[in-house]
Amino acid sequence: MVHYRGMNRSLLSLGLTALAALLAACSGASRPASTMTPMDEAETLSVEAAIERLERGEALDGVCFGISLSGDVMCAVGIRSIQDGATLAVRVVGTQPAEFTYYQHPEGQQFFEVDAAVLDRNAIAQVRNHANAAGFGPLADPGVIVPPGSDSLVGGHVLRRTRTQTGEDGDPETGVWQVFEDTLELGCSGEFRTIPLGGPAFGESVGEPTITARALPNGTLLLAASVSWSLEGEDGSAADAVVINPAAICP
Repeated sequence: MVHYRGMNRSLLSLGLTALAALLAACSGASRPASTMTPMDEAETLSVEAAIERLERGEALDGVCFGISLSGDVMCAVGIRSIQDGATLAVRVVGTQPAEFTYYQHPEGQQFFEVDAAVLDRNAIAQVRNHANAAGFGPLADPGVIVPPGSDSLVGGHVLRRTRTQTGEDGDPETGVWQVFEDTLELGCSGEFRTIPLGGPAFGESVGEPTITARALPNGTLLLAASVSWSLEGEDGSAADAVVINPAAICP
């Protein structure tokens, strides 16, 4: 959480809160005024440094790590699971989407870490070539956190996230856990409309995803999610990223 110091920044914060409240009111929000929750400060990697970490089988601190001259964003997505294996890819979202799967864990084998012998070096080379050709630079601003139970102001738009318990799963003899459903909505004129999201991170029902949002120069919104979970005999994590066009959701 960024703590602002000094009178000028305090006034800026008050101004943003007031603007958020106005937007929420115009969108028909009945919750408290929208908020902006910046991401904690983290190391900003060059695109090449991020690719090198992926090439070593390491996970990144954040989901998205590069942005091109045209505004496309490069993200590390996929799932790692002891029981279900791992599929890892670099996804480009935006005007020229692409996806490069660089790791697929051998089927039927438990996953504990990336096997360097299985990692697809050709796919990593394609990621590197694509990043260089499209002029990708580091994504210094990952956006703001969209926490459950609140409205968040992102690039003049209000996002509402609701996390609801839908039941329980498991075996009473070995362990039972609660399951949840996340809903993300966009404030339109007089109403909120659901943003259709799927994937292993946005749709995770046990672990609570960290969802971030960032406004892109062309008026779209970058949404990213990361989550981890731990159950009896099963640990895992997932990451996902999409770009949405508010104009298509609120015509």
